[in-house]
Amino acid sequence: MVQDSFVTIGLPNGIEWFEAAIAVWKLGATPAPVSAKLPRLELEAIVELADPALVVGLDAPGRTCLPAGFTPDPSLPDDPLPVKSPRRGRRRRRAGAPAGRS
Repeated sequence: MVQDSFVTIGLPNGIEWFEAAIAVWKLGATPAPVSAKLPRLELEAIVELADPALVVGLDAPGRTCLPAGFTPDPSLPDDPLPVKSPRRGRRRRRAGAPAGRS
């Protein structure tokens, strides 16, 4: 669900913010931090523009959210996540290199 997508993090500065950011990276997603001090309308506009798969620390109507202070079910396993293979992208051609070679 979250892999290769944005996750908006609206937590105040602190250890919870870093925990959330590291968790997002471990899931293969990109953290999109926003200031929790922004006015409500600005936060809603930013979340709408970013179109995240998950919002952490903010209440965003119509989105999947984890509130600040969320504690997962202790019965869930804490095994390491599987290693994600890097995506293979197209190579860019070097300037002056003949077409078909990079």
